[in-house]
Amino acid sequence: MAAANDQHQQSQQLVCMQAADGKGLGLFACVRLSRGQLVLEEQPLMRAPLVSPRFAEHAEALADSLDWDAHEMLSPLAYWSLTPEDQQKVLALHSRKTQQSLSVEQMKSKLLAGFAELKQRAPEFGPYSKACFEQGMQDFATYVRVFEILCANGREQSNGDTALFERACRINSSCDPNCVQVDGRLRALTSIAKGAELTVCYLSPFHSTLPLLARQAALHNWSFMCKCTRCEREATTLGIGVIEHSADDDSASAVLTRLVGRLQEAQPTQAEAKDEGEPALHKRPRHSSDRNAVAVQAQNNIPLTKFSKEAAAYQICFDLLSSLISDTSDEDMPQISGLSLHDLEGVQAKLASAGVSDKSHWAHCLTLLASALLHVSLDDDEGPQYLQAYISALEQTPLSIYGSIHLANCHEKLGDALASRKDTDVSRLSGEVQSQIRRSYEEAIRLCKRAFAPWNALKIKLSNFLRHL
Repeated sequence: MAAANDQHQQSQQLVCMQAADGKGLGLFACVRLSRGQLVLEEQPLMRAPLVSPRFAEHAEALADSLDWDAHEMLSPLAYWSLTPEDQQKVLALHSRKTQQSLSVEQMKSKLLAGFAELKQRAPEFGPYSKACFEQGMQDFATYVRVFEILCANGREQSNGDTALFERACRINSSCDPNCVQVDGRLRALTSIAKGAELTVCYLSPFHSTLPLLARQAALHNWSFMCKCTRCEREATTLGIGVIEHSADDDSASAVLTRLVGRLQEAQPTQAEAKDEGEPALHKRPRHSSDRNAVAVQAQNNIPLTKFSKEAAAYQICFDLLSSLISDTSDEDMPQISGLSLHDLEGVQAKLASAGVSDKSHWAHCLTLLASALLHVSLDDDEGPQYLQAYISALEQTPLSIYGSIHLANCHEKLGDALASRKDTDVSRLSGEVQSQIRRSYEEAIRLCKRAFAPWNALKIKLSNFLRHL
C-alpha cells in the first residue's frame, strides 16, 4: 500500500491536470519527460469485470435483443459496488450521449425485465450481486449516466475487464500521440517538453493508420472532430480547412459522406484547373451500394491536378472507406469481400500512371485496398499472400509509433498463419518459410518494444517455434 502511494505521489509530480484549449481538462507534463518514461500509474476508480462464460450465456439473449455485447450491457452495474465517495468521482467524469444510450432509454422496460430475471442468477455466477441489479433497476437514470461515462472513458484492460481511471480519463486524443496507455500505466512514446499536453489515441492501432477522413469518421462515437497537428496538417494538404463536428453526424458513414462532400467542393473547378494548366478532377458519385465500384472506378482515367492526388485516392476508395469504419471497435482488420490481389495491383499501377507516384499520396489508397483482401481466411493457401501484401502496403505508409502496434499485430498474424498451415510440423517447413516465420515474430517484437506494447507473449511464441525446428 505504501509503495502504491509513493508511485501515486511521484506521478503527481510528473503530470498535472489543467484546462486544455477547447478540449476541457487535460494532463500536462510538469517536468521534461524522456521517451519510455513511466508517466502515470494508477489503480482503476471503477472496474467492470468480464462476465463469466456461464453467466454470459444467460445474459446474451437480452443483450442480443438490444444489439449489445453482454459485458457492455452489465458494466454499469459495477458502479453500485463502489463507495459513495468513489461513486461521486465516477459521476464527475465526462459522459457522452450516443445512439446506444438513446436505445437504452427506449428499451428501459425490456432491460428492467431482463435484469429482474438475471439477478436471480447473480449469486450463482457473479460477478455482480443481487444488490447491484436491484439498485440499477431502482435508479435507472444513473445506470444510463454511468453507461454514457463508460462510453466516453472506459478502457479495455489486458484481461478483458473495462476500467475507469480518475486521472488517465482526462487525457485527450491525438492521431499522433506522445503517450500510450496499457492498463493503468501511461508511458511516453517520445520526449515531451515541460508544459506540453500528454495525449493518447482513442482509436485502435488499426484505425489510427487510416487517412484523415476515415479517422475523423471513426471518432464519431466520441462526438468530436480531431484537431491534432497530424489532422490539421492533412486537412491543409487536402485544402478542406478546419473540420468541425456536425449535429447530423449520427453515424460513421454520415461523417464520411459529409467530409468527402467537403473534399469534392475543395477541388479546383475546370476554370481554376485551366489557369493552373492541368485538368480538373472528375467528380465521383458520393454513394454506391456496390463495393466492387472501387475496382470499377480504378479502371477509369483520373485526371489529377497537383492539389487533388489524395482526393483521387479517397474518391476511388469511398465505398471501401465506408466499410472499413463500420465497426470501429474491432481491433482486427475488417472483413470486406469483392476485391482480389489483382485489383490491388491494378489500382496501384493506375494511380502511378495517373501521376500519383508520391508514396505519401498513393500509399493511403493502397493500404485501404490491401486491407480489403483479408476477407480470405489465413487458413487458406492465399491468405498469407494477401496478408503479406497488406504488410507491404503498411510499410510504405507513414505510421505513428502508436500505429506501428497494428503493423506488429499483422507480423504476428503472418507468423502464426505460416507456422500452422495445414497442421504441418514446423520442422518440415522449407527453410525459406521457417526464416519468414522467424522474421515475422522478430519484427513484431521489435515494433512492440518501440511502442512499449506488451511483447512477452510474442517472445514465448518465438522461443517455442525455434525449439521445434
